Amino acid sequence: MIQLDQTFFKEHFTIPNLNIIDCVEPGSIPFNFVSRNKSTLVVTLGDSWSWGKDIEQDRLEFVFGNRLSLLQDADFLNLSVSGAGNQYITQLFCDFADIADSLCYKKVLIIVTFTEMGRDFDGWFDRDIDYRSWLLQNILGPNDYTDFLAWQMRTMANTMKNHAEKISNLELIVGTNFVDAIGLEPLSEYLLSRSWIEVYTQKSMDHQCHIVSPYIISDKYSGVLDLCWELDRSVFLSWAEGQLDNAIKRAMVLKNPNLFYQDHPLIAGHEAWANYIKQSLM
Repeated sequence: MIQLDQTFFKEHFTIPNLNIIDCVEPGSIPFNFVSRNKSTLVVTLGDSWSWGKDIEQDRLEFVFGNRLSLLQDADFLNLSVSGAGNQYITQLFCDFADIADSLCYKKVLIIVTFTEMGRDFDGWFDRDIDYRSWLLQNILGPNDYTDFLAWQMRTMANTMKNHAEKISNLELIVGTNFVDAIGLEPLSEYLLSRSWIEVYTQKSMDHQCHIVSPYIISDKYSGVLDLCWELDRSVFLSWAEGQLDNAIKRAMVLKNPNLFYQDHPLIAGHEAWANYIKQSLM
């Protein structure tokens, strides 16, 4: 079987760099592989939640993907990256799909946990997307900007679905971390009914939230007004105000010190997500 080491990652995956994530150490490779010589491989893709940031001790042991791989009697590959956006998560899925069958596993279980929208908007991955045409044709009122988020995510979901067809014996699970799903209709057959934050806190959120970090609205999505100067600024600001209100509500949930440390789930949160996914597979 092929050795999944640092050289393999460099040859086959889009390694994070300062054009993708501005907080990474250049040349660092955050991916992890745990071999147990099994015929099943569990792969996790996501951001810092899936990577296991701020786990109190022994991150790789307690991260949900490793706990799930033990429950599945499988090897474990963590392709998650702290700070990753959904476009980068999609790219890593495509990278893996291109080489998956060469790894010679009888079964591959992939869990994709998407994060908040817009982290990599108007950046390295979408420089060739014609946002202007969509905006001019579709933005009339504030709610249309939410449709804009859905359109972006739907594009990524279609890309992921197409690449999934390259992987033999694939079982795919798709979910979200601390935000609500949007635009994931192409992956609906794989989509979990509850988000990680709902599973962990054991309560449904009373508001829809797709963005939590204020900079995404103020620094990222506000760029549509420069990209498309014909848009009514007041319409965008009305939408942005509603997004910020919901972001504050969701951020308050993440401030519970009994469940989170610096907005990341404690070990119990990883256990809860692993067990929930395990139950969804039955």
